[in-house]
Amino acid sequence: MTNLSKGLLAAIASNLLFSMLFLYGMWMRPMTGTEVFAWRMVAILSALCVLMTMVNGWQAATRFAYGVGRDWKRWLLIVLPTPIFASQLWLFVWGPVNGEGVNIAMGYFPVCIGVYYICNGYAGDDCGQTSFNFLYCVAGF
Repeated sequence: MTNLSKGLLAAIASNLLFSMLFLYGMWMRPMTGTEVFAWRMVAILSALCVLMTMVNGWQAATRFAYGVGRDWKRWLLIVLPTPIFASQLWLFVWGPVNGEGVNIAMGYFPVCIGVYYICNGYAGDDCGQTSFNFLYCVAGF
């Protein structure tokens, strides 16, 4: 299997799993979005502990923590994205339970356009005419 095939399969699998996120919240309907999020965090933490124990990952985590050391800037780069990531996980569970799933999903369309303009303008990367045409169609212009 070529790297392109692996990448395509990974992209399709990630999109399927992402779409299941909405169903996950709806399947847990008697609970609120916040309760589903809390139980999801407990499940993720438990699975992470089991996985790290199975593959001896605790040693690597300890080496990583010692590698970061007391450099507050590196710790800030690790801790700073945590609330953003957690709020997105909560939002994608809260939305479907409260009937706001479509609104939340539609709010993520501008992210593609923003990434294009950041890559094209700030980073100086030429994304090409095909990418521009795709984003033009997505934006509905």
